[in-house]
Amino acid sequence: MLKRLHNHDGLLFLAYLNDQGQRLAADFDRPDAFQCKPGEILWMHMCAITPATREFLENDTELDEIIVRNLLAEETRPRSLVRKDGVLVILRAMNLKENADPEDMISLRIWMDDRHIITTRLRDTKSIEDMQHYIETDDPPCSVGRFLTMITDRVYGRMEPFMEDQDDGAARLEELLARQDLDAIDDEASTIRLQNAVYRRYIVPQKQLLEDLLASEVDWIEEEDREQLVESLDRVTRYIETLNDVRDRLAIINDETARQHDASLNSTTYIFTAAATIFLPLSFLTGLLGVNVGGIPGIEYQPSFWIVLILCIALAGTLVYYFRRKGWF
Repeated sequence: MLKRLHNHDGLLFLAYLNDQGQRLAADFDRPDAFQCKPGEILWMHMCAITPATREFLENDTELDEIIVRNLLAEETRPRSLVRKDGVLVILRAMNLKENADPEDMISLRIWMDDRHIITTRLRDTKSIEDMQHYIETDDPPCSVGRFLTMITDRVYGRMEPFMEDQDDGAARLEELLARQDLDAIDDEASTIRLQNAVYRRYIVPQKQLLEDLLASEVDWIEEEDREQLVESLDRVTRYIETLNDVRDRLAIINDETARQHDASLNSTTYIFTAAATIFLPLSFLTGLLGVNVGGIPGIEYQPSFWIVLILCIALAGTLVYYFRRKGWF
């Protein structure tokens, strides 16, 4: 896969390991430095936006244009691409940086053959930091397949709390709905719904990614590695089921909230309609008696005002009584 190994500005981390997981020294001056012996693996982690990384991938590797383009692309979606000479895996990991939104998921691109691993990123991820920590301590991967299972386990393991938050958020909304606290529901539901949509967009394809890896006949993915991938597949399937369940519960909550909003609006509209119905004949009567023309009855009679007032009160009382008898008020 490699034509030449050299240090460049885009290289963030390099690890040269034997089959015992021991870290070996990588001599960039040695002509055959990139030629790993059987059982040895070479991991190169690079920054995707550094021009030197593009130059290295295009000129010093045998990777074709499609693989290089995916390793350097600004926008990616989770997928796997199995070739005879290796496997491309694109994951999405939670953004766990301080003051960052977890749903702003970070793309992690991995190219692997039986002895070499190339990873690229636009932003740092905790999963890569975990792998560096494993290598620098006492639990490094001793094979490419083991590297794949370890990093997928870290990516998917860090999603667990956020899936639980989705479920807890839906439960809180259901409790608010039971208390008919519609304003609080409106404030919180939009955030949960947005997160759910983004999580589904990037987590659902990762189920197919794992299924494709398990269906592949790559010989350096050993039986133990496949068992670990099955566990990751089970975990991702559970996440998808949780997200689907939360989405359905949010839809029910949204429908019920809309129904209660409509009922409240209809009740208010009904009250105003009833009030307008009661005062409409009174307004007509007072308007008719208030016209500034001659001939208004009772204009010369002193008690006329009180008679009209009592008549209006009686008419209003009669209408209220009628509405109550009909159950309209």
